[in-house]
Amino acid sequence: MRKLSTAAAVAALTFTGLGLTTGTAEADQSSSPWISYREPDFTIAAGDGCTFQVDAHVVDDHEAYRVLETYPDGTDKTQSWKGLLKIAFTNHDTGATVTRNVNGRALIDYGPDGSFEQITILSGHFTTSFAPGNEVPPGIYYVGGKGTQMTLNPDGTKTLVLGKNGAAENLCPALAG
Repeated sequence: MRKLSTAAAVAALTFTGLGLTTGTAEADQSSSPWISYREPDFTIAAGDGCTFQVDAHVVDDHEAYRVLETYPDGTDKTQSWKGLLKIAFTNHDTGATVTRNVNGRALIDYGPDGSFEQITILSGHFTTSFAPGNEVPPGIYYVGGKGTQMTLNPDGTKTLVLGKNGAAENLCPALAG
């Protein structure tokens, strides 16, 4: 794996899939370990990614996850995610919109307190935002490539490491124009 440097991030403006906001899990697990999940629409405030507010609308969602590992108290430690997720990202001020398929499979790791720690792509894509102060330039990124990881560091910053064929697209330039 390789870390996405500032230069590589700018050059890779050619990036974000499995949702990490609080959504709805459906309780019927009678015949399957997979739990259906629905990503809600969400907003990324100006400065938390792009210099303008971005409204994200879930166009299509057929995600599911299953718990692979728990802590002794039963809190989820590792979840496996799969499914279809299509999100339309819209510049709140201008109405410019880009839509991305954030489909795929991933592993998500959580800390003992249930807080998000890391996502690793097995196949497909995910989206994430980077505010100023991270290694990666600010933006909303559509990220893909087997083995690509995004880690939330203890200091609140994020680290993005691209897998062998990983790529990251900053959606802000397309939304700005």
